[in-house]
Amino acid sequence: MSTGRVIALLEHHLGAWAAQKGFPVASQNVQFSDTGGLYLQSHLLPATTECLDLAQVSRVYHGVYQITLCAPTGSGQAQVQAIADDLISLFDLGTLLTDGIIRCAIISVPTVFTGITHCHTYSLPLSMRYRAYVI
Repeated sequence: MSTGRVIALLEHHLGAWAAQKGFPVASQNVQFSDTGGLYLQSHLLPATTECLDLAQVSRVYHGVYQITLCAPTGSGQAQVQAIADDLISLFDLGTLLTDGIIRCAIISVPTVFTGITHCHTYSLPLSMRYRAYVI
């Protein structure tokens, strides 16, 4: 198992929801062109991997998963905040995701942080902690 499997699992969950809502998702190190409208950015901020057994085989992966909502500057706060609320429900505390090999749990309440305006984009970060391990 690796951090790559964790990001694939989290991004799959986000991507399925975003596809239903019609929001493009920009993933790390993947070509993306700004749409001029609202889109999401996906970021995994891994922490140090832990080993929990004496045989040094069992690994636990944890860190922070951040989704940044990006909207055109001047488009207002209401739509972006409503989408953030939907994402909080989608990744709520206790959400469990699995691909049959790993299990990833959201272990903190997703939190919206201060928005940042830069040039033509308003960015609103939403972060949550995760913990993943081999089933």
